[in-house]
Amino acid sequence: MSAFVCSNDHIDALLTFAINSSVSYWNGTDRTAITRHNATEVGAILIDENLRSVGERYRGDLGGEDNAAAEYVFRTFGHVPDAVAVLKGCSCYDYQACETDDYNKSVAYTIVDAIRAAAIRRLPGYENAEGWEFRRPQAQPVYSKPVGPARPAPLTPGQKAAATRRARAAARAAGAPAPVVSDSSTTKMEF
Repeated sequence: MSAFVCSNDHIDALLTFAINSSVSYWNGTDRTAITRHNATEVGAILIDENLRSVGERYRGDLGGEDNAAAEYVFRTFGHVPDAVAVLKGCSCYDYQACETDDYNKSVAYTIVDAIRAAAIRRLPGYENAEGWEFRRPQAQPVYSKPVGPARPAPLTPGQKAAATRRARAAARAAGAPAPVVSDSSTTKMEF
């Protein structure tokens, strides 16, 4: 695995999205909103962690980037990147900054994770998608044996007589033999 120091443009793009999306992160003691006023400080945190990772990977050789965090000044990126681009940018940053054993406990990780979460919420269709809490449409009863189709209830004498009259009338109209309605509520044809 290789690692490099992400460019200022890369950091600026992530932070421009974060500012536009009102992202905040947990810094270990309280929640901090990423704003234009603190973006340089937040960017320096990201660059510092990235440098720490590169230093770990290449045994201290930062390739001349030693002062990158101290020299960083936030500049608004040319446009606010879309959510998918930001997700990819967060993955790139994570890949470059993960060489230390404690990266996932760092403030930089928390910042990038908060940016990622905001990007996920901005994906098209996210707000209206099902899944916040999945539920089955309706609870299905559990049976100890398979249940087949429901059997109709037996006909009452009055229902049987009415069904017989309707079937005979329909048969007469069609010129067919007269049917007989049985007790099981099914119609039989007699010839």
